[in-house]
Amino acid sequence: MINPNKRITTLLYLLVLLTLILLIYNISVLNFRDLSSNTYGSIIANLLLLISQVLIIRGLVRRGRGR
Repeated sequence: MINPNKRITTLLYLLVLLTLILLIYNISVLNFRDLSSNTYGSIIANLLLLISQVLIIRGLVRRGRGR
């Protein structure tokens, strides 16, 4: 049986991957010819989500719960 903490860590790694894909998509739809017409909220939200997920994973691994 899989350790529940390992399952959480695996889920967080999957969320990091999905967040990176979404971030790449949001950057690719930017209009670089007219930067004032872009909305940057989605990119900022993705970056904050990514940073928080990485910090949570680091905390779990340091406490020995992630592996």
